[in-house]
Amino acid sequence: MVCKVGKDYFGDSYILNFKNNGVSTDFVGQADKAATGAASIIVNDQGENAIVIVAGANLLLDSEDLKAAAHPITGARVLLCQLEVRPATSLEALRMAHSSGVKTVFNPAPAVPDLDPEFYSNSDVFCCNEPEWESSIPRPNQSPLYSQELESRYQKVTDPWRTKTSPAGVRMSSPATWPVGSSVVLRGEAVPEGQEQVMHDIQNSVQMIRYIPLRPHYVQAELLTGVPVVSLEDAGKAGAVLLGRGCHSVIVTLGSEGCVMMSVQDPTPKHIAGQKVTAVDSTGAGDSFVGALAFFMAHHPTLPLEEMARRANHIAAISVKAEGTQASYPFRNDLPQELF
Repeated sequence: MVCKVGKDYFGDSYILNFKNNGVSTDFVGQADKAATGAASIIVNDQGENAIVIVAGANLLLDSEDLKAAAHPITGARVLLCQLEVRPATSLEALRMAHSSGVKTVFNPAPAVPDLDPEFYSNSDVFCCNEPEWESSIPRPNQSPLYSQELESRYQKVTDPWRTKTSPAGVRMSSPATWPVGSSVVLRGEAVPEGQEQVMHDIQNSVQMIRYIPLRPHYVQAELLTGVPVVSLEDAGKAGAVLLGRGCHSVIVTLGSEGCVMMSVQDPTPKHIAGQKVTAVDSTGAGDSFVGALAFFMAHHPTLPLEEMARRANHIAAISVKAEGTQASYPFRNDLPQELF
C-alpha cells in the first residue's frame, strides 16, 4: 500500500488495520499538514448509498512518495490505482509500473472530466465502476446551508454536467427525487483546524446533498466517453471509445447487472452477468470488484480476463450482503474454494 494519512486517530487506526490484515505499511506516510481522509455514507433500504468524502491527506501523496516506493511499484505483479489521490500522482505511478512491465489496473473513481490521455495508454485494464455521482457544492444564493468558509478551505468539485464557460451555480433538486449513488468529493489541501473540522464539514455536506443535482447514469463511463450508459449496449459503446484511446482491456461494471468487458484482441462486448442477491449495503462494491480482479491478475495470471471478472463479480456480490465497506469484504476462507 502506497498512501498518506494524517497524524490523527483515524490515521493511526488505518495503519493498525493494515498491519492486522497483513498489509505492508512501509510506504504509508503520515502528514501533519492534513487530516486523514474521511467519508460519511448514507444507505437506503435497498442497500444503495450516497457518500460525502473529504479527501484530506490523500491529496498530499506526491512524486517524492512514489520515488521512495519505486522498488515495490516497479517490481509488483499488479499495480492498482484510482483517483482518491491527485490524478497526476496516480498517472505517475501507472507510468512507472507500466514501463517496467507491471500489469496495471486503473479505476477512474471518483470520476473526473478531462482525464489525461496517458491514463488510457498506461492501463492494461481500465475498469469503470457503477455510478460515481459527482456534482458541485451549491453556491451561496442557492442554499442556506452553503458555507463561504467551507469554500475558502476546499476547492469546489467539478460539476461534470456544466461546461467550463457556464456561470457558477447548480440546479436545485427536490429531496424527494434525488437518487442514491451520489458521491460528493471535497478536495481539500489541508485541515489545519484538525479532525474535528473535517467531521464538521462532512456534516454540512451531508445536509447539502438535497440541493445537489444528480443523474441516474453510469457516470464514470459517460463522463469519460460522452456515451450515457443505461444499458448493456451503451456499456459496449463506451468501452469501444475507451479502447480507441489506447486501453488494452476495458471493464464497465453495472452493479447488480454484472459487467461488460472487451479488449483490443477481442473488441466484441461480453456481458458477464452478476449474481442476484438481496443487497444490504452496496458501499465499496466497486472496490471489492477491482481488488478481487487485481488479486486474480496477480495470483492466477493464466486465467482469461473474462473468468477473472466473473470471479470478481461473485466476490463483489457477496460484499453487498453485509453492512460497511471493508467490514463487508469476505475472507478467502469464507468463499467457495473453487474461486481459487
